[in-house]
Amino acid sequence: MIPKVTGSKLIEARAADLAALHGTRCPLRIARAEGFRIYHSELGGLRGFYCRLLGFDVICINNRLDEREERTVAAHELGHGILHSGAEQPSLPDADLWRNTRTECEANAFAAHLLIPTDALYERLAECGEGNGADAPEALAAFFCCDVNLILFKIRELRKQGMLFNLPFDPDALFLKSASGGRKKRRGC
Repeated sequence: MIPKVTGSKLIEARAADLAALHGTRCPLRIARAEGFRIYHSELGGLRGFYCRLLGFDVICINNRLDEREERTVAAHELGHGILHSGAEQPSLPDADLWRNTRTECEANAFAAHLLIPTDALYERLAECGEGNGADAPEALAAFFCCDVNLILFKIRELRKQGMLFNLPFDPDALFLKSASGGRKKRRGC
């Protein structure tokens, strides 16, 4: 069993350690290398979920997600598996899981740290300028191939660690609640 990890710096370190261990920041590659079973399925309005089933760590991802959404959801669900695998969790997802809870925020933080390396974020901000307005988060999300809210979570996590950033708006804690319904184009990580 993986020990429980909490705190912004510890979560960031765990994500960085996994990326270094597996030589990638692709959440699907890391999950497979860690022994997770990955399934893509029609999940209606649900983007994805993690569960432990018959001794296996399982990540199920809605097959209608585009690449950016898939990477974000896969990293978030991997975060649950890495950070919360020993925690008591319902066997199937339900509406109560999408509250702004500690475990959801930790999974968002893990996803943000996995997909958006701090040094690369600083480099990108230096190239395009930190204060270039409300378009900066969307441009960064496109660059890192993730949801814009994940960029804002990353910046919020770095602010918790004492780093200064101006946020043009707050991240939506419930951004993973439902699927967009767009057809997915698989290109890999």
